[in-house]
Amino acid sequence: MDNTAINSDVFTNELTMTKLNSDDCIIYTKEINALENKILEIVMLGNCGACVVSRPRCGKTTAMIYISRSLKSRYGENFPVIMWDITDHPITEKNFYSTLLTAMRVKHSAGSTALNLKERVLSELVTLACDTYIKKIVLMIDEAWRLGERDFIWLMDLYNILRRHNLQLITIFFSTNELLSLKRRFKSEGLDQIVERFFLNVYQFHGIRDIGELMICLLALDNMSIVTMNDKSSPISLREFYFPKAPVGSHFYNLGNIYWDAFNNIKTQYSMTVDDIPMEFMMCSFRILLACYGKLANDPIVWPGYQEIHDSIIRSGYTESDDEQNKNVSKNKRK
Repeated sequence: MDNTAINSDVFTNELTMTKLNSDDCIIYTKEINALENKILEIVMLGNCGACVVSRPRCGKTTAMIYISRSLKSRYGENFPVIMWDITDHPITEKNFYSTLLTAMRVKHSAGSTALNLKERVLSELVTLACDTYIKKIVLMIDEAWRLGERDFIWLMDLYNILRRHNLQLITIFFSTNELLSLKRRFKSEGLDQIVERFFLNVYQFHGIRDIGELMICLLALDNMSIVTMNDKSSPISLREFYFPKAPVGSHFYNLGNIYWDAFNNIKTQYSMTVDDIPMEFMMCSFRILLACYGKLANDPIVWPGYQEIHDSIIRSGYTESDDEQNKNVSKNKRK
């Protein structure tokens, strides 16, 4: 292989790895399908919103992105879906409206008062909702466990004001299970107005729970095509690019049983008791499998087997996940 071909393959590999690790590569899993149907129903019925909770790395944020696109596909590209990523923040009214405007991509002055910012938020929300035939706005909040009591009060205030304009704000919270602890705290403190407004619909989101779901992922990866620099007019599959000498009829889908066994054997070996497999570790292990054992690896193989898949899962950091760390903490406490 000449240097031009080598450079072309390296370039194609870099673009492929970037795509596999981006929002351009969203696998339509069973969990995303179920959540999509649930949220489409909530929007159609005009409910106040819902909470979507799971363990870390199961794919909530990816699902949020997919469903936002699904809503726009259903109601039109102009349908307002605001995606707000919550970070650690001082809980002040000014900060609440300022960061919400930032999520809406609306420029505003840092010197504005909280009242000015609130009026700007309401003006933008009214305009967005009035531009749609169903008069609704969907606000998706990621890492929602970081919200405080007053944040929820201000959200409720926005909801109530919009309702008086015959418009509706539907809020979907995405969070780890800490959000359920927040719900319990609000309930114990008698904050029923918050619980009844935002926490009535709680949906538990999961990672991969059975071999069928794993095979759906592998089948999607089988069907993924990439474009090489050598022949931009003829996309090829991931298998053809990374394992060009694989036996005829080889597909990632056929690795499903091996992949499932490898994950479960590792769970047993490391005493990991949680049933589902976070989607992040599935995809990370697959990228490692391609990069470290495909044709561009230092020691490429014809086709992956159990050992390569097992090692790729280990290298993904799966055994160092939060569940494993929590297990070790519990063991140390017992000692």
